[in-house]
Amino acid sequence: FKKAVYVSEKEVFKGKYEKSEKSFTNALLFKEAIRILEQDQMKLPQLTIDSDTRLVKLKGKDSYYIVTQNYGECAKMRTEITSSKLDENVEVIKRGSMINRASDLEKSGELSEPDKCLILQHLYCCFLLGTGDYGPHNVLKAKDGRIIGVDMEEVRKESTSQEKVCNLLKLPSKLQR
Repeated sequence: FKKAVYVSEKEVFKGKYEKSEKSFTNALLFKEAIRILEQDQMKLPQLTIDSDTRLVKLKGKDSYYIVTQNYGECAKMRTEITSSKLDENVEVIKRGSMINRASDLEKSGELSEPDKCLILQHLYCCFLLGTGDYGPHNVLKAKDGRIIGVDMEEVRKESTSQEKVCNLLKLPSKLQR
């Protein structure tokens, strides 16, 4: 189930999560596992999994928001009203207005070869750990050039080798082919 994302100038709030939700634990655990693998073990400092994550507990409840640094440019943020399968008439941040998804940069030909390599390394780490909704739609590129993986809370189901390869290389991304 999708969680709401709220953006302030300096931080991004995602939630609300109930303490008992598996996705809450996963979001924290997998984010740290990916950070250890990419930054501590593989020494890829350009890949960012925000290690300064903090939790905000709602007063009197077992509900939390996960808070991370905002790597976007708030001054450029534009919103629009949209509808999806889950919600109708929701205000969302217009894609590409404050930060870019790798999938959008890929389509426009704006991803450098080093960026493509970093993104593939990140996606492969997610694949190895069986975590995250992996694909370039969940990889962001900040103005300072950092590559940022998001949406780590999804757990991949047990699958055959063929299914794992298909998940890793799922369409429509050319980057993953």
